[in-house]
Amino acid sequence: MKKQDDHYEYIATWVDDLLVFSKKLMENISTIKETYDLKGVGAPKYYLGSDYLQASDQVDNNPKGISTVGN
Repeated sequence: MKKQDDHYEYIATWVDDLLVFSKKLMENISTIKETYDLKGVGAPKYYLGSDYLQASDQVDNNPKGISTVGN
């Protein structure tokens, strides 16, 4: 977790998986790629036993984050 000016950025890791939550997502991914080989870069669909969906703003339908799918 890292404090930015008006928000926090998160990198969640587990063994050889990671999730990045950031307003500058690809900038952070590029920095990570300088040190590590990454595969399967993209929006998460399944992570640590949960399914994920892209959450959208109800007003303008813009992507606003991800949410888990309850079982």
